[in-house]
Parts: sequence; C-alpha cells; structure tokens
Amino acid sequence: MGPKTSFDFRIIELLVIKLLGEEAYGDKIAETITLYRNRTCSPDQVYVSLKRLVEQELIYVDSVIRTKKRGRPMVVYALTRLGSTSLEESLSNIETLVRDISDRKRFKTEE
Repeated sequence: MGPKTSFDFRIIELLVIKLLGEEAYGDKIAETITLYRNRTCSPDQVYVSLKRLVEQELIYVDSVIRTKKRGRPMVVYALTRLGSTSLEESLSNIETLVRDISDRKRFKTEE
C-alpha cells in the first residue's frame, strides 16, 4: 500500500480529487470534504494535507489557474499513478473489511 497518512482523511482527499477532476483545487476540495464528512474541514487543513500528498507523490499539480477575482491562483490537483493505485488498494481493503464484518455478523446470527 502507498505511504501512510491519516487513513480516512487521505482516502477522502484522494476520492474527492478524483471526483472533482478539473475542479480539484484547495477551497473546492475543502468544501466537498465538509459536505461528505458532515464535519467542517478548513482550507488550511486541506492545503497542509495536499502538500504532504504531493511530497508522497500521490497527487501532482495539474494546472495553475490565475483569476482576477481571487488574490491567489487556483492550483488544480490530480492523482498520480501511485495515488490511483493507493486509492484502489485502500478501497479494496475497506470492501474486504466490510464483507468480513458482514460475514461475521451473519455467522453469529446463524448460530
């Protein structure tokens, strides 16, 4: 599996980056994570984590969009091949865990 960070937050960020595609920039990522986690996620928290994911080569800067509306440019991120593989492996592990828990519950109720 890929480099370790906070398990659920890393997976959520990678999923959101994949989901947003060309709109995967910091504030939009934070907004989407807040929506899906039903818990506030600050842009500062996201930017620190994005920097770490870039350093771990799980994501890369896909483009930089300069707008007149905003003071700083929008940096758009995308998954690297390693990031995609890491995400797929993590999701597979989650599926296996859910299936095992489900099987265990089913086994206990059949006893």
